[in-house]
Amino acid sequence: MEFEKFKAGRWQQRYRYKSFEPVPINHDWTWKDTKINQLLESANHALGELNAFSLIVPDVDLFIQMHVVKEAQTSSRIEGTRTGMDEALLSEEYIRPERRDDWREVHNYIAALNTAVDRLDLRTETEHKVLSLGKRTGTARAALNVLYRKPFITAAELGEELAASHSTVHVIIKEFLRLGVIKEITGHMRGRMYIFERYYNLFLRDEV
Repeated sequence: MEFEKFKAGRWQQRYRYKSFEPVPINHDWTWKDTKINQLLESANHALGELNAFSLIVPDVDLFIQMHVVKEAQTSSRIEGTRTGMDEALLSEEYIRPERRDDWREVHNYIAALNTAVDRLDLRTETEHKVLSLGKRTGTARAALNVLYRKPFITAAELGEELAASHSTVHVIIKEFLRLGVIKEITGHMRGRMYIFERYYNLFLRDEV
């Protein structure tokens, strides 16, 4: 899709109000404005610096966690909870009984944010693997987007989603298996089923 012609969405008339309906952004993008190349180069340079700093820090998650707590506490206040930052950092047993419902709301928010961070980390890691596929990167990224929607999939289903040939799908699946992105779970010679296991397992934690 050409970047300059992209529209983020449209206003949809409702009963007594209008709502903004965004459109999907998972496209292969092109653009004519050369300034975008410069901006992307600057962004990549900044990400490289950030990545370098993350290698120096012993455990990035230790520093992220306090920001997660602060975001949860601040956002929850918008919904009317009264838990302070100091209370959010305490165990439930130290919270006055009348304030524990608010405390639980904040910690539900913290759990949701931590899950989102885990999923983002996984996506970043997987994207880096996909970028190693050279000329197949475009198709591989499209296949990865399919897996985020359908973590259980067969070769036939993937081919249908990508509108790709059998040989192309076979190559992508072979590379994903080699990179550890997916694994085969049926053991059949035909009609094999594959799973994007690490991504799927993130959602199983919500059921505990």
